Amino acid sequence: MSYYRGPQGTSVTLNFPPVTPGVKLLLWILGVAFGIQFVLQSILKADWILGWFALIPPLLLQPPFPLWTLATYALLHGGIMHLLLNMLGLWMFGGDVERMFGTPRFLRFFVACAVGGGLLYSAVGLLRGSGAPVIGASAGVLGVSAAFAVFFPKRQLFVFPIPFPISAWVFVVVYALITLASSISPGAGDVVAHLAHLGGLAVGALLAWLFKRRIGGGSGLGFGGWPGSEGRGGQRPPFRVVRGDRDDDRWTN
Repeated sequence: MSYYRGPQGTSVTLNFPPVTPGVKLLLWILGVAFGIQFVLQSILKADWILGWFALIPPLLLQPPFPLWTLATYALLHGGIMHLLLNMLGLWMFGGDVERMFGTPRFLRFFVACAVGGGLLYSAVGLLRGSGAPVIGASAGVLGVSAAFAVFFPKRQLFVFPIPFPISAWVFVVVYALITLASSISPGAGDVVAHLAHLGGLAVGALLAWLFKRRIGGGSGLGFGGWPGSEGRGGQRPPFRVVRGDRDDDRWTN
């Protein structure tokens, strides 16, 4: 459910997030990759899949220097719930972000967030001497959620179990703070792994902000042309609600 500022006040519309081509492709890739992982690990007992495709920081400095694992770790998951949660986040936020970026740029953006999370995890892991493998597409998904907050900062979200809506930017900031606190909390079992999430968030927010600034400045729209953002003169344009699978980024003056 989302809230929009309209000429008559605040309007509410309830609809499902769009399944755009890039989101659909990523969902298929993650699903097929997990199926292959399940067959290899659970049926064929091929534990080598983690050694070759999970991200293990110390191995990056040893032959054959598996730099590909900075991306392939996002294809593996720790279980069906891990996979479904990442798919849910991608479905919730990915469609609107893809509409802003376009499909090719959106796919590159997702990979960049995953790699950014992997780089931060590896850097901190090497400094701390951690050799624990990390897997999962969480960094990419959280990068997408950060981009959603940049593009639609005032969009209201219902997040279980919170009984009231919160702004998208509040959701992302709170999650980032929780992730940061978890990463430095003594005794946490996956201290360094949280930093992969934080790296994905940071990369996603930065790339979305740069894209928004470039398009807003170059098209004459300014930031007022983006849903839920402030105009250059401090005035927010009135938005109308667009229902169904039509674009959310339309407005009327």
